[in-house]
Amino acid sequence: MRLLLEKSHDLGNVTPGSARYFTCHDIALATGELAARGVKFYSPRPSRTRSRMPADDLWMAFFEDPDGHTLALNTETPKGHVPPTD
Repeated sequence: MRLLLEKSHDLGNVTPGSARYFTCHDIALATGELAARGVKFYSPRPSRTRSRMPADDLWMAFFEDPDGHTLALNTETPKGHVPPTD
């Protein structure tokens, strides 16, 4: 699990929009299973991030929990590999 904390402008508190990232082995399978259970993703497909990693590409799929917290699935794939859709 990865956690991104964003500093708020007041009192140095963590903002409610700080995302929690859950690593999964197969992002296409995981997003498909969650979508079938009613999870609404921000985008219909996982997207490659702009993070520069030496050997891998980082893919993410964002959604919200029932309380409005931002969550994301992520997976690292070899450079150039595109996770299948559907």
